[in-house]
Amino acid sequence: MKKVCLVVILFLSMAFFSSVSIPSASAQSQAIIMPNHTGYFDNSTIPVTYHIVGEVANIGAVTLELLNVTANFYTQDNSLVGSSSAYVLLDVLLPSRKAPFEVAWVVISASQIYNYSL
Repeated sequence: MKKVCLVVILFLSMAFFSSVSIPSASAQSQAIIMPNHTGYFDNSTIPVTYHIVGEVANIGAVTLELLNVTANFYTQDNSLVGSSSAYVLLDVLLPSRKAPFEVAWVVISASQIYNYSL
């Protein structure tokens, strides 16, 4: 299984900040997906499930809320199988902190997955 290790910068819009007062200079707060993410098959489920686990870091100066990670799944010939998303496991992410995430693809085509992108 080929692993794609990409660092993706997520530019967060004001919609993610439901109850936080944000100074105008910090409107472009950022979070990054750390390169230590990995994907694996869970053959103990029917249908087979593909999981991606990793961490998101808040590199901005303001608190972030309700971060969502989206994964695209591809076959060996780079055809898109589908996508799935999940929220980071902490609802509130303070500046300079990290939080784990897990995205799963739970459909019959999960066994066709060769790589992914975040």
